[in-house]
Amino acid sequence: MSSNILIFSFFASLIINIIAIRAIIPFLISRKFVDLPNERSSHSNPTPKGAGIIIVTSFVIMWHLAFGLKFWYLGISLCITCLALVSLINDRRSLTPILRLFFQMIVVSFFLYIWFYAPYGNETQSYATFNLLLPIGMQLILIFFLILWFINLFNFMDGIDGISGTQCIIIGFGSLISSLFSGLESDILFFLSGFLVGSGMAFLFWNWNPAKVFLGDVGSIPLGLINIILIMVLCVNNLWFSAFFLCNYYVIDSTTTLFKRFFKKKPFWEAHKEHCYQIAIQNGKSHSNVCIAIGFHGVMMIIFASISSYFQSNTIITLCLILSILSTIVLIYYFLGKRRKPINE
Repeated sequence: MSSNILIFSFFASLIINIIAIRAIIPFLISRKFVDLPNERSSHSNPTPKGAGIIIVTSFVIMWHLAFGLKFWYLGISLCITCLALVSLINDRRSLTPILRLFFQMIVVSFFLYIWFYAPYGNETQSYATFNLLLPIGMQLILIFFLILWFINLFNFMDGIDGISGTQCIIIGFGSLISSLFSGLESDILFFLSGFLVGSGMAFLFWNWNPAKVFLGDVGSIPLGLINIILIMVLCVNNLWFSAFFLCNYYVIDSTTTLFKRFFKKKPFWEAHKEHCYQIAIQNGKSHSNVCIAIGFHGVMMIIFASISSYFQSNTIITLCLILSILSTIVLIYYFLGKRRKPINE
């Protein structure tokens, strides 16, 4: 059944989103869902935003077509829908950070409650997501903040053309390859992987520089949750190292930037241009070149994840972890480097 779900989720998400996103662009413009450039923007032209509502809607419909209306699956779609609705209001009216965080905490709390009913077996298997030698209660607290952080960092990192679609493809395809190399067959993992790759490719078609449309918070926040669900499935199945590889750059860039702004006493919740990929744009690199660099780095992460998943040797996993961190440092060094002027300038 897993292969059929994979084929369905990939092709359906690719076709539906590539058509529906194009169809909604005139509507977004007519309703004035437009991102106007300002001093914190990395784009220079007014661009419609809100294409994420198509991706979220397609996910909910396809999710229930694949798995039915059982409690756990309804709970997942409810969490994603609630995040999308609050984010849609924020796209329109700019809710305060505290209010947004409050609603996100409610959704994440409910998500952790229904995670008990996830189709992985008993309570320990469901809650012990990271297989840590910690009491379940402490793991729940840790997971709560990690989910909250990830859905927001996915939104923070959605700052240039093509980056979110690229990252969805990296996480989706990397998770699929890791599961195949490890011998894991999971309908949920296959569905989420196929959906992220298909919808990521479809969105890239319209979002590659110069972008015709943006996700908006209505897309980036729920997509963050979809990605973290897939990451948690990897962790539950003892593929935590693959999860680390596939999220490597996003987590390191966003986390180091957060601490940098915190120590400089800057409000970390406000939009800014201090992420490494944004500095790369300010240094003269194009949106396309930055995304290609992230994509190339992602290919290396997928290779590390595949090797580690196949051998499952502590030595190989440790070596790949070290190489992955070094490669991320090289990527960040490339982003932070100034563009050299041609000799004739």
